[in-house]
Amino acid sequence: DDDDDDDDDDDDDDKDKDKDATTQNPSLLCNKDKDVEAKELTSVEEECSERERLKRHRVEVAGRVWIPEIWGQEDLLKDWIDCTAFDAPLVPSKITMARAALVQEGTKTNATPLSIENRC
Repeated sequence: DDDDDDDDDDDDDDKDKDKDATTQNPSLLCNKDKDVEAKELTSVEEECSERERLKRHRVEVAGRVWIPEIWGQEDLLKDWIDCTAFDAPLVPSKITMARAALVQEGTKTNATPLSIENRC
């Protein structure tokens, strides 16, 4: 029985040596351990969404980041004041306005329904 106890102690010592070796050199982990570790990291990353990370970042840098009142490029914004080039496609054309008027007229409650006569 004493020999069995010595063998158990040797096995424990070997496991400790292996654990120390993998701690010092993580590349010695077997693929199964790497997969488990990768899954744990993935689940942690999924829990910590991008929105959560952004909120945490805002809190961390609050008060440490200086935002200037003037950034020196305000003159470039004047180009954007005239929005006619952007607004033109948003204005309905005459054909769309006419179509909308016809649709509105057709949906009125007191409008007479369209009837088709058969003259055969």
